[in-house]
Amino acid sequence: MNFIRFYIVKTCIIFLLLSLQNCDSNCSFCNTESKGSGAIVLTFDDKYISDWLEADSIFSIYNWQATFGVTKYWKLNNTDIEKLKHLQFGGHEIASHGYNHIRSTEYLNNNKIEDYLNEEILPSLNDMRNDGFDISSFVYPYGERSVETDLTLFEYFLVLRGTTGEQIAQKYFVTQSDENMLVFGLGIDNHYDHFTISYILDLLKQANQENFALVLYGHKIADDDTSKYVTSYNTLHKICSFVEQNNMEFLTLRGLVNYNQ
Repeated sequence: MNFIRFYIVKTCIIFLLLSLQNCDSNCSFCNTESKGSGAIVLTFDDKYISDWLEADSIFSIYNWQATFGVTKYWKLNNTDIEKLKHLQFGGHEIASHGYNHIRSTEYLNNNKIEDYLNEEILPSLNDMRNDGFDISSFVYPYGERSVETDLTLFEYFLVLRGTTGEQIAQKYFVTQSDENMLVFGLGIDNHYDHFTISYILDLLKQANQENFALVLYGHKIADDDTSKYVTSYNTLHKICSFVEQNNMEFLTLRGLVNYNQ
């Protein structure tokens, strides 16, 4: 893969999004008829496996899909692993979220990239694949990443997901696929400063109108509107209902590779 081209493409996408926001009514490019529909990528991090499975029994009425990024796989018991397999069998994606959930940039201040691979990436990847999981995506712990980690991990994963709270740059929209993809998710847990359900629904409206894919992330899924690191049932019902009513598509991270081609 031409990595220089990859980063140029990503920069151009962000520039395009900013340009779209600032177009006036006389801009012929902006007045091009929208394709409509769009997609959503729901991702959930860590290892709230029982909660994820319970949520699947509730939100399956929407024919939803999600990507579950699992960390510290070595701590899971056989029951947890079977629950993850049930989610994978049901059409969800299981992704790697690191062996010990370390901050990559902090770790690399005192260690080599080879150490990062051998201690944080490959043990988790190999264990999960050996247990029958189809691992194509990596979810960065804490969203911490760099060009060095991206280029290294693209040797092992199709899609990498970071995080963003930067509303102006709109990094959480994806307009087209690439052979390898770096995408950014916007948090939908209750405690994030930027989070309101009206704001998320506004983003979904834009994704629907412009045929973008909106990437979101949370952690635990529960019937709880107050705790940290929780995406509430109320939030997910409103998101999934909007997606269903507007004929949008649920995608996994891996599904983004073929999006909008």
